[in-house]
Amino acid sequence: MVRQPQGIAAAFARARAGDRRLAPWMMQHHDELLRELGTGRIEWATPLAVFSKIGLTDDHGQSLNRDTASRTWRRVRTAVAVARQAEAGIAPRTGELVRGVRLVAPSAPPVMCTVPVPPSPVAVPPINGVDEATERIRTVLNAMGAARVPLPRQPSRIPPADARPARDRTSET
Repeated sequence: MVRQPQGIAAAFARARAGDRRLAPWMMQHHDELLRELGTGRIEWATPLAVFSKIGLTDDHGQSLNRDTASRTWRRVRTAVAVARQAEAGIAPRTGELVRGVRLVAPSAPPVMCTVPVPPSPVAVPPINGVDEATERIRTVLNAMGAARVPLPRQPSRIPPADARPARDRTSET
């Protein structure tokens, strides 16, 4: 009596050996099938005879027919094409570190350049009054080369005298 291997890997191997569905078999043998069947229109009589000889069935365990084989082959070809496209999109091309990032050979060492620093604004003595503060601001803005745009006057919250309602003196007494 031959002893069967124990463990989960052995159990899965036995289960896979019993799988006779067409789709997984076509996925496993995709490249060989593509070479044998070609990319054009397929006459399914010969492949169906071979599939039945090796005991392949549809997903429900029924014998295969032309429509089942044709649709299964179309789904398998699409799935393999999508998987290979995704795999090609992940792998970097020749000369790339990662997808989209190329390695560039180092050129001459970078040259250090100095940027001239503008002179600091003129030092102004401490502020004693409003006129001196205004003059100091003007001096700083001139040193920066900035132009000052005056702001519009703020409207008063008190309406002008002619816009106020007249009081009726007769009602106050």
